[in-house]
Amino acid sequence: MPLLNICAISGNNRVVQIGLAFLSAEKQGDYTWAIQQLRQIMTSKSIEGPVSIVTDRELALINCLEALFPDSIHLLCQWHVNMNILAKTKRFFPSPIKSPTGKVDRHPSFKVFLDDWKTLLSSGTEKSYDDQLEKM
Repeated sequence: MPLLNICAISGNNRVVQIGLAFLSAEKQGDYTWAIQQLRQIMTSKSIEGPVSIVTDRELALINCLEALFPDSIHLLCQWHVNMNILAKTKRFFPSPIKSPTGKVDRHPSFKVFLDDWKTLLSSGTEKSYDDQLEKM
């Protein structure tokens, strides 16, 4: 049984859990019901819609949020994106290396790639992003 965890950022920049819903499935109708309940409470308390929403890549949830909060900016969770990058790219690099002490570590070329990826994500301007992307 999927669990939808709804969090917000408070005025003092802290993450606050504002809702939990057990769903019968991860389908758009299930998400729509849960998000409609949230919107109903927000409306009754005169709470404005979110400026931005962060999710993993759950397409049914994304579609629901785009329909119910069309003015909100949707962002993908950086942690989930990074986990996907690790899973999808490691096969293109040599295997991890075991040190004489027995510690297993990523291959140096994979470390360079991951450092470049981190730099790309932290780009402060579109130009620096484009430059870093070109470097990669």
